[in-house]
Amino acid sequence: MKHLIVPFMLLSSCVDTAICRTTCGMELDYRLPANAVPAWTCPEFQRAENDMLEIFSKTLDFGADQPLVGEDMVPSSKEKMCKGLSASRVYVQPTPNWIDPWGRNVAGITYCPMGNILIGAGTPHQSSLTHEMAHWIGRCYSSPDGDYHHKWQEYGIYKAIDLMWGKEKE
Repeated sequence: MKHLIVPFMLLSSCVDTAICRTTCGMELDYRLPANAVPAWTCPEFQRAENDMLEIFSKTLDFGADQPLVGEDMVPSSKEKMCKGLSASRVYVQPTPNWIDPWGRNVAGITYCPMGNILIGAGTPHQSSLTHEMAHWIGRCYSSPDGDYHHKWQEYGIYKAIDLMWGKEKE
């Protein structure tokens, strides 16, 4: 139960403890016990943002569904996607995955109303960061039946996530 309480207590605090902000305005926050802090550096976090923008701009295609997804996720516009990344705060968990309050084993959660994103441990490129950022840029768009991964294969989001994982080796 401890893993459930700590992340959600962190999300409710208003104290500004961001250790760095990317050029698009994503914030990295380490409000975790000192012995649980993953080894993310600000340059690694910035590189992950740069790589996400590059990959998303070349990979995503929403076709006729663009109005449903939102104007911040226009694939050919890095500027609009950068705007979409702003106002998000990323909290890195001490473990790669955990059980969320709904009983799911997860590696990341995006809470759109507050712009808070919990990411499991791992490097920025090989964590759930890209997956959760896709949710955030799209402002947690879901299909009418509540599917938050609606057409992700068709849109190219899963391909972008795979490409991001491959960037780790470069």
